Amino acid sequence: MTDIPRRRAARPPWMDAVSARLTPTIKKIVVVLSSTFALYVFVPGALPLLSHLALGPNVFRGEPWQLVTGLAIELRPLTFFFNLIGLWFTGAMVERSVGTRRFVTLFLGAGVLGNIAVAGTAHLLSTSPGPVGCWLAVHALFVAFARIFDRQEMQVAPGLVFRARQIGIFWVAFALVASAVDRNVPFIAGIIVATLAGFFLAAPGGLREVYGTFRARRQRQRYKVLDGGLPGRPKGRAQKYWN
Repeated sequence: MTDIPRRRAARPPWMDAVSARLTPTIKKIVVVLSSTFALYVFVPGALPLLSHLALGPNVFRGEPWQLVTGLAIELRPLTFFFNLIGLWFTGAMVERSVGTRRFVTLFLGAGVLGNIAVAGTAHLLSTSPGPVGCWLAVHALFVAFARIFDRQEMQVAPGLVFRARQIGIFWVAFALVASAVDRNVPFIAGIIVATLAGFFLAAPGGLREVYGTFRARRQRQRYKVLDGGLPGRPKGRAQKYWN
């Protein structure tokens, strides 16, 4: 007798939609965030250790590693949930568009720059920066998502479709308004820096393209100054010989 091959049960469409956006890179980030959050929730004695890793007032007092390790420490349940949703919604599409290396650079670079802005502003105002987690890194992903896909329509929910640009603008406006309501000036500074970082790091060609464009403009401006300006369009009979 021959064995009859068993048919695998068909997966629901929503499971395929979820798994399609969980790339290996996104899965690793989710595992790190979930592990530190579970450590905070289920291990009471872990809080002193996590307080030395999360972004705090000691970042400029002998604990500079908090600028990097703070991206993996999220102690607020609601923010933790929104970070996972933001990673799932934008992460895979941004990674497939710019590549894994540029995606990691964008995520870590924007997050660290945002943490520097938050910690620096809090230090100047003599306040505590407070926990930030990877919120600013996810924020930069939304900005990059809006720049890459621009006017392309995206389905946010069944029957609810917006352009990528509109989603990015709403996200930035929501973050700024929420921070302004809380009067959290350091976080506003972090949002501005993360927005700029996400916008420029998502540029076609990356920072090299941005630097090349800026350098070309400087060279054109220098040429105009040294050459006395671009030649004007001739008038009269000489106009027909103008090329």
